[in-house]
Amino acid sequence: MIEFFEVYKLGILEIIEGIPLRLRIYECANCAGLPNIGKKICCFEAGFFAGVLKNILDKDVRVVEVKCYASGDDCCEFEVRILDK
Repeated sequence: MIEFFEVYKLGILEIIEGIPLRLRIYECANCAGLPNIGKKICCFEAGFFAGVLKNILDKDVRVVEVKCYASGDDCCEFEVRILDK
């Protein structure tokens, strides 16, 4: 995923291992440079991560944006949780 983000200029992706897993995007193509509008707006990225991770892990996952440039944060950050069935 890191290479995909680099090749398609979607931002600089950083994977922070732990429970929960966190994914950070610096210079997010969707919202970097926008003024602080007080909202998290990166639903495309959250859906992208959820789809990719579901296919890799063969498990349902939930991805929630917890930080966003559009909310005044210094990066966009997503929390990933594996869902139990």
